[in-house]
Amino acid sequence: MHAPLAVLIVDDDESVRRCLSRQFEVQSFKTFEASSGKTALSILGEHPLNAVILDEKMPGLTGIETLRLMRQMPEGRELPILLLTSCMDAYLEKKALHDGADGYLLKFAHSLAVIPDHVKRLLAAREGCTFEIGKYCLRVRDQLVFVDGERVSLPPKETALLFCLAGKFPGVVSWEDIRRVCWPEVDGGCWVKAPAVVSVTVNHLKKRLGVEVESIRGVGLRLVE
Repeated sequence: MHAPLAVLIVDDDESVRRCLSRQFEVQSFKTFEASSGKTALSILGEHPLNAVILDEKMPGLTGIETLRLMRQMPEGRELPILLLTSCMDAYLEKKALHDGADGYLLKFAHSLAVIPDHVKRLLAAREGCTFEIGKYCLRVRDQLVFVDGERVSLPPKETALLFCLAGKFPGVVSWEDIRRVCWPEVDGGCWVKAPAVVSVTVNHLKKRLGVEVESIRGVGLRLVE
C-alpha cells in the first residue's frame, strides 16, 4: 500500500489553513499546517513532503523569503511549491517565479476547493503520468495529446509549449523557462526578440485546439482552462 501524498499548507490565517487541509484530506492527502515561514522550514526539515502551498503575505518571513530558504534546503530543491496571494502583483509574480515557485495563484480567483487538483496535475507532470485539464488529456511520458478522447497530432514546438504551460497550470511559466524548455537552441541573450515566435506558436495552438493562453506582461504565459 502506497503512503499518502503529503502537503504542507503555510498561511497565517487559520481559517484558510483549515479549509485547504479539508480539501486535501478529502482527496486522501496527508496534511501539515504552519502559521509562519519559520515553522514551515522546520516541518520541511522533519517530514517528507510532496508539495507546499505557501501564502505570500505573512508576518515575519514572507512567502517569497520562505520560498528562497526552502530552495536552499536539500528537501526543498525539487519540491513543488505554489504561492498564494490575495491580490495579483506582476512584480511579485515575476519575483516568485524567478526564485523557484511552481505557480502563483490568486486565493479567491481560484477556489480553494480546486487547489488539490492543481497539485495533482503538477505532480503528474513531474512524474511523467497522464493528467487532464478540461477536455484535454496530456500523456507526459510520450508527449501525446487527446481532445475529448481523440488523439491530436501537433508539431514539436506546439507540443512542447502546450506541455510546458500545462505542467504548471494554473500558474504562470516565465519567459526564461519557456525558452529553456521549448526553444533551447535560442541563446538567452537573443531571447528578448523571440516572444514574437512564441506568439505565432500560441496562435497555432488556439486554432488547432481552441486553447486559451494569457500573456502576463513582463512575466510569462499562463494556460487558461
